[in-house]
Amino acid sequence: MPTRPTILLALILALFALPSPALAQRQWLTGDPTPLRYEIAVTPDAEAGSFTGEARIIVENVAALSGITMNALDLEIASARIDNAGAAFALDPEAQTLTLTPRRPLSPGRHTIRIVYRGKIFDDAYGLFRVSYEAGGQTKRALATQFEVGDARRLAPMWDQPNRRAVFSLTVTAPTGQMVISNMPAQQVTRVAGGKSRTRFADTPSMSSYLLFLAVGDFERVTRDVDGVELGVVMRRGERARAGLALDAGEQSMLYFTEYFGVRYPLPKLDMVAVPGAGGFAAMENWGAILYFDQYLLLDEQSSEAERQNVFGIVAHEIAHQWFGNLVTMEWWDDLWLNEGFASWMAAKATEAIHPD
Repeated sequence: MPTRPTILLALILALFALPSPALAQRQWLTGDPTPLRYEIAVTPDAEAGSFTGEARIIVENVAALSGITMNALDLEIASARIDNAGAAFALDPEAQTLTLTPRRPLSPGRHTIRIVYRGKIFDDAYGLFRVSYEAGGQTKRALATQFEVGDARRLAPMWDQPNRRAVFSLTVTAPTGQMVISNMPAQQVTRVAGGKSRTRFADTPSMSSYLLFLAVGDFERVTRDVDGVELGVVMRRGERARAGLALDAGEQSMLYFTEYFGVRYPLPKLDMVAVPGAGGFAAMENWGAILYFDQYLLLDEQSSEAERQNVFGIVAHEIAHQWFGNLVTMEWWDDLWLNEGFASWMAAKATEAIHPD
């Protein structure tokens, strides 16, 4: 995740942006239960700045449990159930946790948690956030997510740390006519009441929570087949002409890293999603749906050579993360330096190999 226009500065900032020891100690959740699968359904309201959500979480424990603690932040819990029985719940905003207490201890084995809640849409780039821009004399809004390091817990209750990998199934209800993007391809789209459509995405591979992604907006998408993977650039409507160089950089980087690592990119698609504005960073390597701010991905005939070099370096950095960081993930945030440093090193190697000029 480059946080500034240059990859080198991104690495330096990453080193200084690590969680403090106290924060890391407080948020480290160990032991039972182990999350196996999240089924998260959200209905965002961009104008109101809020969303409703429901999470169904399948967990497994090896010992009896009297309570379950997970991460949650800026969520209002309406109800909680475990194995279809009501459970008491308590939020701790300082620790950023939600604790569920069942009526009787949970026996060893698999259990299903169901939580109904409300959340916030932010105007800064963390959690589920919104951006505003002018198009055709109108003010439009787009939604996107930014979860690294610990903001997936703002979208749904979960074990929000990199070593607690699980499968994610995401369902989003949004206005019909707006494009909804996530890590995986859409599996089913159904019209519902109120001029909305419900999109259910295919299951992700087992992955860390910070890599989950969602975007909603008046987007268009251009694609290219790259060795059997659908590579796409997603941008606000009317910006299609600026996507060509990003597609080229993405294709070149994917082919280079596939050969270098000797492992095929494991997802069926890879979108590079551009949103207007600025968030204090350039891009974020969400698996299968990399988030960029416009100026770090989209180019045109007026773009300078420096801008073209910068975009290629950022694209190569983020695509390197699809293997190193996403397929293979650090245990905890104190190894973020290695994750970012290696991606920066690989971006330099790709640049030298593909664009020695």
